[in-house]
Amino acid sequence: MLDCFVQPFRPRESDKPATTEALERLNEFIESWFLFSLIWSVGATCDNDGRRKFSEWLRKKFEHETIKLPIPNEGLVYDYVLDDGGIFSSGEEGKSEEEEDASKKRQIRWRHWLQGLPPYQIAPDAKYSDILVPTIDNVRNAYVTEMLLRMDKPVLCVGPTGTSKTLTVVDKLMRSMPKEFSPEFIVFSAKTNVNQTQDLIDSKLDKRRRGIFGPPLGKVFIFFIDDLNMPALETYGSQPPIELIRQYMDFKGWYDRKVVGEFRNLVDINFICAMGPPGGGRNPVSPRLTRHFNFLSFTELENDSMLKIFSTIFDWWTKASDISQANSEKLILTSIQVYKTVCTQLLPTPNKSHYTFNLRDLSKVFQGMLMVEAKKID
Repeated sequence: MLDCFVQPFRPRESDKPATTEALERLNEFIESWFLFSLIWSVGATCDNDGRRKFSEWLRKKFEHETIKLPIPNEGLVYDYVLDDGGIFSSGEEGKSEEEEDASKKRQIRWRHWLQGLPPYQIAPDAKYSDILVPTIDNVRNAYVTEMLLRMDKPVLCVGPTGTSKTLTVVDKLMRSMPKEFSPEFIVFSAKTNVNQTQDLIDSKLDKRRRGIFGPPLGKVFIFFIDDLNMPALETYGSQPPIELIRQYMDFKGWYDRKVVGEFRNLVDINFICAMGPPGGGRNPVSPRLTRHFNFLSFTELENDSMLKIFSTIFDWWTKASDISQANSEKLILTSIQVYKTVCTQLLPTPNKSHYTFNLRDLSKVFQGMLMVEAKKID
């Protein structure tokens, strides 16, 4: 994570070098970069309870240290992002005198993730399954994901079903990544085998020269593998599709099955994967693979986030259908409370193993409400 901040100071051929102002003010950033990297590397592997404890522990450490730019005391340390004031995002070419004067006043600060976000408007013809209401969870997860992918760091998104892993990653890859990044999507299942995986990835790549394969020049392929831990275990516990990805991570390629002994070096590609916790058909993933990834935990949504999501969707529907919004908030709060009660009281048992509930079930309830005709509502 810290390497992502340092990269502009040792640019590659295609990267823009750091600005003069950035070089002059480097010392102001190092401490804040370390704190942000600590929170979103070590601290990014926790669930909600773990994040609260980590936040409390880190704030206690602050009390015994002199921090030049301390994180605000309100909320958790996860609630804030480092704002560099545009020092690293702006170039020096073509600056006017006014812009130069403004740049002198730039201040670095910690700001809340949702501060400055424009109001979210749902398109009138939007599909329910395509709606992604910005919350603090998906905004910060998308930010960290892009930050890592831009610097060629593999990402592993881990979290329970219904925490918007797939939706967040797909939305980021399809809508707001730089043009040179081209997404490719793969979904693993229990029946996925290693030959299918290799053939699918190889079919997307062009031959650059002998033994070198990659996307068209000027492009970087981001392969998003959903349900990474779904492939079934073999007799001795291995998962060949996952071992193929591990081989790429270790050796940047794999052997050609058609030409014995010929190694295919793969360039300008990266992987982002998503998976749920083991259980229910999902299997533990080999540490030989996971050690290569930057972990990003997608936690269960808090009540405030759920209220924001379903309030935004419900308001969009009531306005489009010309329905009174008088009881909307009560209906949403009641539905969330019932969902919370069901999750805590109706636990799975050997006789009722299907009693596993997640946010998708609550989402289906609201999707059903939106199917009601306006004229039939009293």
